Amino acid sequence: MTQPHLDQLSAAQWLRERRLVAIHEDEVDSLDFLTGQNRRADASLDGLILVGAKATETARRLRMRHPNVTVLVEPHATAQANATADAPFVLPTDGLFETTLAELVSDRLANGDTYALTPTGYLTILDPDALKAVIQRANEVDTNYLIVTVPLDSGWLKASHRSQLIAILNRSRHPLLVSLGAAGEPLGSVEKAEGLVALMSSVENISFTRADHLVGMEALARTTGAVAFGTIPSRRRTTPPNKSGFSSDKTERRPHIYYATLNRFIRGKFARQLFANTPPPSCDDCCDGRALDEFSDTPDDHTAAMNHNITSLLTKATNITGTRVERIQALQRIYEEAEAEHRSWEPLIGRPFSVPDDQHRFGQLSAGLPATPRTPSR
Repeated sequence: MTQPHLDQLSAAQWLRERRLVAIHEDEVDSLDFLTGQNRRADASLDGLILVGAKATETARRLRMRHPNVTVLVEPHATAQANATADAPFVLPTDGLFETTLAELVSDRLANGDTYALTPTGYLTILDPDALKAVIQRANEVDTNYLIVTVPLDSGWLKASHRSQLIAILNRSRHPLLVSLGAAGEPLGSVEKAEGLVALMSSVENISFTRADHLVGMEALARTTGAVAFGTIPSRRRTTPPNKSGFSSDKTERRPHIYYATLNRFIRGKFARQLFANTPPPSCDDCCDGRALDEFSDTPDDHTAAMNHNITSLLTKATNITGTRVERIQALQRIYEEAEAEHRSWEPLIGRPFSVPDDQHRFGQLSAGLPATPRTPSR
């Protein structure tokens, strides 16, 4: 097994409390954090996870231009097929002989990857033996520089499956990089919110990629691992094989924008309706006071939205620091402030305006409260 320099941190050591972003290879040259255009010195970025068919080539070029930036490559084959007990990884099949996971990892490290990520298949709730095989076979690879990707159907977070999930993941000798999978919103329910908290509180060496604002902030507060935020719906989840991402309005092409004070993403069309009778929130941190409902379906605005979302998420993440107790207290304040901000907008927009159910339940959990029915005003 090829090994990097002796003074290099192990994968588990490097992932500790890292703030990352998951972006497509085509977005690298537009990322403010790499072009010197970032306007928030406190919004630090510890590295990137690149996705896309040519991510390996892009990563090689990026490392030459930015040698101090750690770039991880999500194998393009990851989650392109369902994992099975016999084939938990999507390995190359174009050679004369079958490539093993150990050989693939060795090649990745020899070709310049700082850490190698496994090309794990999509893990459905119908085949727990596939998840067991992922952990078992990865454990057989003898290196400190392997990260086991876990593209996990969010159904695993339900009460009927989460205990088995936690038990299997805790057998891993390598750090885990989990992404939640669904055709639409991976969470979206109180039960899955509770399952995510249980997962984060019970599994060692766990990190999250393709994370939305909720998954990302929860992980920063409840784990010591890394978070790679996504900026658009397709990179805030893993889409199951042979599925297309679900959208409630396929004609809506404007970017989804992160509203930091509300701690939520809002679609452009809904934002226009929501703030039709009152000035909408604006961004003074990195968008020169631009109204957040003004982003349109143009290449420039999609780039601007990406940079706004990344900067706003990383800025919000700076609030979550300290001991575990302090981090959870900071998370609780984020939820409380978002709830209050939603209520403050109700008289201005003339309609009820509440945080989503999963976010509301996360807020209760951060305060150690049991689930309670929501009142009509919320």
